[in-house]
Order: sequence, then structure tokens, then C-alpha cells
Amino acid sequence: MVQVFLDGGLVKTHAALDQGKRTDKSDYPPEKIAFQMKTPIWCRTQASEIGDTCREVVDQLLEVNALYRLRAAQGVLGLRKKYGDTRLDSRLRESDHGRRPVLPHHQGHPGCRH
Repeated sequence: MVQVFLDGGLVKTHAALDQGKRTDKSDYPPEKIAFQMKTPIWCRTQASEIGDTCREVVDQLLEVNALYRLRAAQGVLGLRKKYGDTRLDSRLRESDHGRRPVLPHHQGHPGCRH
């Protein structure tokens, strides 16, 4: 068993495992939990709801090294709140499937090439 103390008070107890590791997601800050829940499958589902072009862009991002490019896919999907489904899908289509930025204030967004 592993116990974690802070200033003399017990904070957490973890039962020992024979092998592997166990993570208690309740110990993570909310923004870290949200990132972990937005898996490649979640991204593809959200992209399909937005439109065909968005799904193609997300599929291309996650085709190779999906976990490495997961944050980029999440970034594209994050534009949904700002622009809405129809406008986002339309702009991705106009931008040659995310290869050319066309959304205003696109600095730092995935798919932008400077």
C-alpha cells in the first residue's frame, strides 16, 4: 500500500498492484479529465455531427499517430462553439480541408500554416 501525506495529513491511499498502474481520475483537475475523455473515437463522432468535411479533416489528423495529433483534432472541434456546425464545416471545405486557414483570428489553431 502507498499512502500520500501533506502537512502530516493523509491525502490518498493506493492499494498495491502486482503489475501495471491504476489512475484515479477524481484526483485530476477538471480540464485534464476533459482532455482524456476526448478520445479519437469521441473526436470522430463529434466531427461527423458537424459535417462531412469536418469528419474528413479529423480523420486525416488522426490517421497516423492519432494520440500525438489528438490535441490538433480537439482544436478543430473546439472551433464548433465559436463558429457553429454549418459555418465550421463550410470554412473547412473552403480551406482545402484545413490545409489553408480561412477562419478569422485563426492564430494558433490547428491546420494553420504560416
